[in-house]
Amino acid sequence: MKRSNFYLIFSLSFVLVMHLPNIAFSADPLNTFTFQGQLSNADGSPIISTLNMTFKLYDNQSNCLWTESKAVSIIAGGFDLMLGKTESNPIPFTVNEQARYIGLAVGGDPEMEPRQEIGGVLRAGMALSVTDASISTSKIVDSAITTEKIASNAVSTEKLSGPGNSALSNGTSGQVLTSNGDGTFKWDSVDTNLATTNSNITLSSEDQGVLLVSGNTTVSLPAASSAQGKLFTIKKTDSSDVVTIIGLIDGLNNLLLNNQYDYISVISDGSNWYKVAGSNLTPSTPGEISGTRDVNDSSQETYSVSAVASATEYVWTVPSGASILSGAGTNSILVSFSGASSGDICVVARNTNGDSGARCTTAIFTSNTSSSTGFSTDWVAQTGTNSQFTKCDSVTDNGYTCINPEIRYGTVTGGIPHDHSDNNYNTWCTQLGFSSWSGTVNFGNRGTQNGKLFWCSSYDETNPHWCDWSDGAWYNQTLNNSCDSNAIINITCQ
Repeated sequence: MKRSNFYLIFSLSFVLVMHLPNIAFSADPLNTFTFQGQLSNADGSPIISTLNMTFKLYDNQSNCLWTESKAVSIIAGGFDLMLGKTESNPIPFTVNEQARYIGLAVGGDPEMEPRQEIGGVLRAGMALSVTDASISTSKIVDSAITTEKIASNAVSTEKLSGPGNSALSNGTSGQVLTSNGDGTFKWDSVDTNLATTNSNITLSSEDQGVLLVSGNTTVSLPAASSAQGKLFTIKKTDSSDVVTIIGLIDGLNNLLLNNQYDYISVISDGSNWYKVAGSNLTPSTPGEISGTRDVNDSSQETYSVSAVASATEYVWTVPSGASILSGAGTNSILVSFSGASSGDICVVARNTNGDSGARCTTAIFTSNTSSSTGFSTDWVAQTGTNSQFTKCDSVTDNGYTCINPEIRYGTVTGGIPHDHSDNNYNTWCTQLGFSSWSGTVNFGNRGTQNGKLFWCSSYDETNPHWCDWSDGAWYNQTLNNSCDSNAIINITCQ
């Protein structure tokens, strides 16, 4: 290579060495290699001098990975030196994999061209031996040890911990290795067929395998907490009767195997049973129920859900006193609330394999007429107000005393009346059909109930009523949720 004033003849072989101290092996050896060459003047005469040289290692994209400058003694044109020997400027081990070329500049001259290719010389400098106990867990990168990195037959049973952290003994033919869940292992047997039965059976945490069932039979699973890793396959073998599986699987109870050759495979994770294979069993839980929640004596309301895949029937339940006028068994029903009370409207989707989870909504019942004989545990309209109602947790004194009164405004519930200097209990009693207030009202802490309401003479209604004294926005569903010892726990009218 010729460049300006000098010729550099690489009559050398690159020798990459690991520079190690004279005592033992260092935890941080220097990454060095020897560089040899012949340097002559432009007229071919050998150089005898000490010159400053700059060495640079490059990757295949001409990016400089490492550089070092040092004074080099040249004797009869020859020089021999070790690069990377300075501890303050070591060659990083990461350079070994990337270095492809070395460049040299002599004195004040530019770098000689072309650069010398070094190929795999640096990559060959990896240590070929490791001292005993020199590699600790902290030196191993996460996920660095894969199955491809482990030699065949390299891991033996004595290297695995058994119960109590004792050495794991050899298993017997046909057994499988399973985890105890605490970092230790054990040998387990694999049952290809647990049993055949035509009568009710309760499986234990010691069982595992396939159960062939016929007849009108129930199969009870063990508690998931006692059967971690256990896998059961339950298969119905006949065409009559139904096999019921007792246990919570994927959040569903009492799954049914109704058809011949129906089956299900379940596994426990130590907390729950999960279906991992099997026939199509029960439908999924229906979506939200559409229909009004605000009902009264004369209401006839329609409630429906979107159709559920694989469902052949829909089973509805309605509040006490309500009745389904039409649509029973379908995904849309018409309900009469004459004589009803507040409560949940629920539906489950059903097919021959069982029921889905339940979907519910709450119907809030209000009597069409105000009470003329006392308080009620149902909502009772307050005469003269705009959609305001009262109900009680319970009623005593033949209907004259209300325990834990609650106020509802439109469809917004959860209003807890509180004491206030301007409260007009007499008006409240007359709005509910009484002649007047008896003079008795008591206060206390209503616990976690929400809705701190105070008496208002006029804010968003023309008649006296209860409102959220803090912001007056109860009707907009922004109740003050701060309840304290001033909540009304009972009031008596007359």
